[in-house]
Amino acid sequence: AAKQYQNRGLRLSDLINEGNIGLVKAAKRFDETRGFKFISYAVWWIRQSIMQAISQKSRVIRLPLNKIGTISKIYKVHSALEQKYERPPSAEEIASALDISVDKVKTSMKNSGRHLSMDAPFKEGESSNLYNVIKSKEPNNPDKDVMRESLLTDIDEALKTLPDRESDVVRLYYGIGEQNPMSLVEIGEIFDITRERVRQIKEKGIRLLRNKSRNKVLRAYL
Repeated sequence: AAKQYQNRGLRLSDLINEGNIGLVKAAKRFDETRGFKFISYAVWWIRQSIMQAISQKSRVIRLPLNKIGTISKIYKVHSALEQKYERPPSAEEIASALDISVDKVKTSMKNSGRHLSMDAPFKEGESSNLYNVIKSKEPNNPDKDVMRESLLTDIDEALKTLPDRESDVVRLYYGIGEQNPMSLVEIGEIFDITRERVRQIKEKGIRLLRNKSRNKVLRAYL
């Protein structure tokens, strides 16, 4: 899918690397208690990471200092609200916190090359966003099914390169496969280990997935 983002200032190899960063970010932020499927969550973060990199690294237009100041304030409020709500804030929430218009927030964030939240589109001109993908119940959507199956297969291949214990814990925690996501406590009961030990194993698995040789299996998707 990275081919659709080519000729925008970044090489294909750079797009792949950014996609891998998005996948790792999805793994870190995923919360199984919210009922989202990890595969849908990962797809959004991969595409989000690629689009943000294109905007930031290929943008050559210099912004006026006053606009940079506004963007800086928005970033700070964005981070604060994200920690408060444990999710990316909407443009409306940021605008309310700064007492500025929603249009100004959206325009500033667009100029900065950063999307705001899960209700932001995957790319300009699209209506699809993370909420659409996660909440979609359409039985006949071959394009989305193929995309999800493709990414699921590639993630599965990457997990096969991990030691068995790390692979199993990551699969169970993120609900990769047929099972639903499990909590650290539930996984600990399966392996007869503590919640903290499960967390350590999960984090080790994620670190190992960052290895470039393991990331290569995702190239077919990206």
